[in-house]
Amino acid sequence: MGSHKKDPANWKIKRNRNGREHIDNCATGYGLPYPLMQVHHIVPVETMADATIEDTLTSDEADFVKKCLMITEWNINAEPNVVGMPVKRVYWLATAQTAGWELWPCHLVDHNPYYNKEVIDDLNGLWRELKGAAEECDVTGETIADALKAKSTKWRTTLGARAKRGGPGDAGGILYCWEHREELSDWYRPFSMTESPQPRQAPKDWAKLSKDLEAYVKAIFEHL
Repeated sequence: MGSHKKDPANWKIKRNRNGREHIDNCATGYGLPYPLMQVHHIVPVETMADATIEDTLTSDEADFVKKCLMITEWNINAEPNVVGMPVKRVYWLATAQTAGWELWPCHLVDHNPYYNKEVIDDLNGLWRELKGAAEECDVTGETIADALKAKSTKWRTTLGARAKRGGPGDAGGILYCWEHREELSDWYRPFSMTESPQPRQAPKDWAKLSKDLEAYVKAIFEHL
């Protein structure tokens, strides 16, 4: 899917990043600053791009969607559509395991294409519903904006729920799964942004690895 070009100036909708706007507007989620946190667009920029719409809908549906977006006052960088999420480094740093590190999946695990594809499929369902409603003259810029806000709320809730998966009864969550990652076959599930996470090998415990390495080096020197 291609990158998104700038929308015409007379379009009400804002579908692109705009400098630091998404960062400055982010007031929820994992609280530590970059580089331990990245701001996630809950409805991602790619999912709203012309290239995505044109690739995944019929030409008639895509034309309808773009006409709808033109009159929709909604900003992809606004607070309801952005949330702070941890990066991989957080799980290794005890000092970074604060401010809700266990409440969100990792922003670097299964985001693209897996999470994005889920949202694209969900939006395609919305676009087709709106097209059917438009035939009954029942679609306005306000109804489309409300529908997009509802999608942001839905996927924010979904991401939070995914961070609670894995482990006993599929309810262990990130904290449990990280602590028991070498014992669990599904340890990686709560770290993933998608419904069907890609299997991953559990990282070794660095503290234990360091002790093992120290013992190994000591044994070598004792035999010199």
